[in-house]
Amino acid sequence: MKFVNLTAHKICIISSRGEVESFDPSGQIVRLSQDDPAITYVDGYIVSKPGEYIGIEPDWLMNPEHETIYIVSNPVAAFVKRKDVWAPDTNPESCIRDEFGQVIGVKRFCCYAVSSR
Repeated sequence: MKFVNLTAHKICIISSRGEVESFDPSGQIVRLSQDDPAITYVDGYIVSKPGEYIGIEPDWLMNPEHETIYIVSNPVAAFVKRKDVWAPDTNPESCIRDEFGQVIGVKRFCCYAVSSR
């Protein structure tokens, strides 16, 4: 199985035995694209309501390679909902943080297309 990290960050998975596997960024980043935001003004401040997610950029992720897992952000994985698109599980019980509260690794991936049962 080939893994391609499409985030801007090194992703570290830490097993229950303390073994670390890391995935360096591939240099390609997949992000969600949105409709134009709704803009309003409140007490002189510009406030926007983000637009709806309408796609991913770049869209080549929609043409997957055989036996390849794509590591993306949670919002991208939730939007795409495919078995070959995974995200680091950043829920509190999965995150491992340093003394400053920064995430140094996670215990598992999440996939929005995989049933938990």
